[in-house]
Amino acid sequence: MSSTPSHLLWRSLWAAGWGHSLLRSLGTPTPWAPPSRSSAASRPGPDAGSLRPHTEEDWHSSSHMLWAALVLLRTAPAELGPQLCRLLTGALRRRWHGGAIGVEADHLLTHPEAGRMFGWAWTVMLAAEARRNELAARRGWDAQLGELADAVRDSLLAVLPRMGAPERLGTEQNTAFSMGLLLDAFQTLGDARVVNALSDRARSWFGGRERSSSAVDPHADDICSPALAQADLVRRVLPAGAFSQWLAGFLPRLGSPGDPTLRVPVLHEGTSGRARMLPALALTRALHLQHLAPHLPDARTELMLQSAGRLVEEAAPFIGAAPVTTAHLLVPLALLAATEA
Repeated sequence: MSSTPSHLLWRSLWAAGWGHSLLRSLGTPTPWAPPSRSSAASRPGPDAGSLRPHTEEDWHSSSHMLWAALVLLRTAPAELGPQLCRLLTGALRRRWHGGAIGVEADHLLTHPEAGRMFGWAWTVMLAAEARRNELAARRGWDAQLGELADAVRDSLLAVLPRMGAPERLGTEQNTAFSMGLLLDAFQTLGDARVVNALSDRARSWFGGRERSSSAVDPHADDICSPALAQADLVRRVLPAGAFSQWLAGFLPRLGSPGDPTLRVPVLHEGTSGRARMLPALALTRALHLQHLAPHLPDARTELMLQSAGRLVEEAAPFIGAAPVTTAHLLVPLALLAATEA
């Protein structure tokens, strides 16, 4: 029996299941539509029109799934198998037929404040993945998605100077989490102008010397630990030595045996106190712990990496059984965490 931790075997254990979850999500007509459009008969099909699921504010409900499909097709084609690869490729082809990517770019250019930073981040992540993806290059998707990333860049550069205080909750609105994804993606795309603008704003918003605590009770809608998301963003914009000093002051207990972020996050519900796991939060914790571990003393580094693997392993079984309204986000987050291991 293999002694390799399960999270390092994610391709053979989970890739096919994640692929099927993506197909269900991509093929379900806008389950995230507002109540005024709750009738399935009144909703357009999931392949109609554009990348967005036909709600102005919620780009990520499509872009992040498309990103995950491209990543799976690049990193685990053997584990997916020929049939599932064909089905995922077909879903991408249908979603992007008829100039849909250009429609999105035009929409952003004429509505520069459309969408949310979380949606922008996944859209640029999608373009960055297409840049290094053989399938995307062969079909010309990389160039089209690059034009969409340029539109996001222009909107972001226009909006960023006017933004007020960052959002520090643990929900999809968390500014630090989205900025981290944006920085990674624009660095891959080689766009120094927007990388510099994001880095400057990240340092001014999040690079102070305050001390934080990771011991915050999670909420039902949390997808990230705000303190870990902030630390992971600052890691990207400070030199390594300066960041290690900053991290020691910001989260002095990080990686210690009593650190609550090393444990699987649960929510205790109602008067019964019944515990419910929060798999999205577990997956982003795993991602952040992997990124932050090298900047701590060796004993803490090892404990954080072990905890990151355990968090992925605990969350993975929830993905296949999750409803579409949850699975659509869990698969991309799982891929972020698993591919960093």
